[in-house]
This record gives sequence, structure tokens and C-alpha cells, in this order.
Amino acid sequence: MSDDNTNDVPLDDQLPDGSQGGQPDQDKSDNPDTITQRIKHNQISARVPEQVASGTFSTGAIVLQGPNEFVIDYLLSLTRPHQVAARVIVPQAVVPQMMTALRDNISKFENRFGDIPKLPKPPEQKRKPTIEEIYEELRLPDERLAGVYANAVLIGHSASEFNFDFIANFFPRSAVSARIYMSAPHVPRLLDTLERSYQQFQQRVIEQRAKLRQAMQAKAAQQRQAQTAQSTDDPSTPPTETSSTDDVPPGEPHDDHDSGDTAGDKKSQ
Repeated sequence: MSDDNTNDVPLDDQLPDGSQGGQPDQDKSDNPDTITQRIKHNQISARVPEQVASGTFSTGAIVLQGPNEFVIDYLLSLTRPHQVAARVIVPQAVVPQMMTALRDNISKFENRFGDIPKLPKPPEQKRKPTIEEIYEELRLPDERLAGVYANAVLIGHSASEFNFDFIANFFPRSAVSARIYMSAPHVPRLLDTLERSYQQFQQRVIEQRAKLRQAMQAKAAQQRQAQTAQSTDDPSTPPTETSSTDDVPPGEPHDDHDSGDTAGDKKSQ
């Protein structure tokens, strides 16, 4: 069902974020003023608000890596100054799912319509610009600074364009938070950007976990040395067993947004 300001887009029984059908699980609490529930709602369709339905055209993208999310800035480089046409924030878990769906769509597109034409290579630069320099040349309106959130994405294509419906999948109703259109030649570059950015993120997590493991091992060694010294000073003190672990707590210890990769037209010469 839809009203005058919205329409619906059909969804699969399970969206890329892994949510499935079911009923809310009531959380029992002794406090009658506290209402908390674990929600698992059926995925039948997502509401498309009127201001989102027409979509936004993009000629490229910049991907930024945050501590808990990826920020995808879709660019429009047809006029000057180049601008951020849409900003979408997605959880880290959605990125590999988005890449898988994008590869599948590219494969289906090429099986039906032939190879996607390649974009001309941008002119070589003596020095790769920093992310700060790139954004100094971009127009980022205040109303797009916070972006829109999505924890699922549906990807489709026609004979010439790809469309991305980013979905905020929450109870009681899923809704499309951003709709992006890209011409087919720009899509492989977007996929390459996502892949390189996600690889950088994984490598950074591995390095940070290794540093944390080394710090934990060093701390355990210091504790053993201190206990050994105490036992030597006081022979009557029984030895104390100590243990250390190499396990690293889950999560990605990262503080600030890192500079990301760019796809499409990044900066004019």
C-alpha cells in the first residue's frame, strides 16, 4: 500500500544485511516504564519517499573509511565546481555484500549487453592529491554533510545505467534513504574503488590488532618480571601463576576517518 507521497520497492525475503522475517521478541523487565524489544520484521517492500524517488545521477564516487562505517560520496562532475551529489553511510558489513551484488550485476549486464565500455584514463598527475586537497575543490552543501544511513542496498541495471537503492532497514517499515544512478562505464571504477578501500580497511585492522597483541604480551611479561622480583625479595611468598592471551577483543580500534579511494572524476587539472 502507498500514499500520495511515497511508493514501494519490493524486497527479497532476506536483505543483504541478513535480517529475516519474524515477530518482535518482548524483553521482560520488572520496570513497567521500560519498553525494549528485539525486532525481526518481515521484508516485503521498502517505502520510497517522494524526495528520494527521482534519484540522483552520479559520475563517480569517493569512499571514506570510518571506525564503524564507510562513507560513500557520490560525485557529479558535469559542471564546475564538481560537487558531492549524495552522501551515503553504510556499516562495514554491508560493503563486501555490496561488492558481491555489484560484481553479479556487472556479470549479468555483460552477458546480456556485451562488455562495458571503458572510460578514458585520466591525465597523469605528478603528485597524487591528498584527500584534503580533493575536498577543497569539491562543493559539499551543508544539507549533505551528515549524509543518509543505509544498512542494505539493492542494485539493478538497464541497458545503459545502473541504479542503487540504499535502504534503511528498520522496524516497523524499511525505507529507501538514497537512490543513485550511474552510467554503465562508471560502475567498474566504483567497484574497483570499493575493493581497494575495503582491502585497506582490512589491512589496517590486521596491523592494529597485531599492535594490540604486542602491547598485551609486553604487559604480561612486565607482570611476570615484577612477580619474579617480588618472589626473589621475599622467599616466603609462594609463586603466583600468571597467564597471557593472544586473543584480541572484537572490533576495529580506529579513531578517525581515513582518507579514502576515489572513483570517477576526482579533480580537475
